[in-house]
Amino acid sequence: MNRPVWIVVVEDNHADVLLLREALGQIKVVYTLEHYTNGEDAAKGIAAMQETPDLVLLDINVPRVPGLELLTLIRKHARIANTTVAMFTSSTAVQDRLQAEQLGADDYIIKPTGFFEFVNGVGRAIQRLLEGRMTNSAPASRLHAGGCQAPRRRFTRAAHPGLAKRRQSKICR
Repeated sequence: MNRPVWIVVVEDNHADVLLLREALGQIKVVYTLEHYTNGEDAAKGIAAMQETPDLVLLDINVPRVPGLELLTLIRKHARIANTTVAMFTSSTAVQDRLQAEQLGADDYIIKPTGFFEFVNGVGRAIQRLLEGRMTNSAPASRLHAGGCQAPRRRFTRAAHPGLAKRRQSKICR
């Protein structure tokens, strides 16, 4: 039997966590959700992690320690530095998106305001991230012809997948 997908979510809005659970139910994923309501508790939990979660979702505007600071902490933590991390936010600010990309976020999911858009859009984004995690586990699987790696970071607008902005550069040596 496969183990449940381990998702860590840092989100202070309980309604968004309920909607996230609904989205996970829509994509029929068996999961364990580790939820933190503020950045300080999340930072302590992340620092103590011995294993790598399958996915970390970070809200940018959480109390005490902001999500972007948590992203930096994750990328510096040797045991979990390679985990898939997505910003999970209502912020549409270009500066937030650029900073998240510079700090190493794998995705930037803008939370839709409508129920169906949230459940369907966020569900699809998470499904894609989890599928990407499985296929990107071995570095060779991300190689394109010519020895270039496929870009890992993809920034999406969950409510409108057709409007997704994807990073087009390839990682080449």
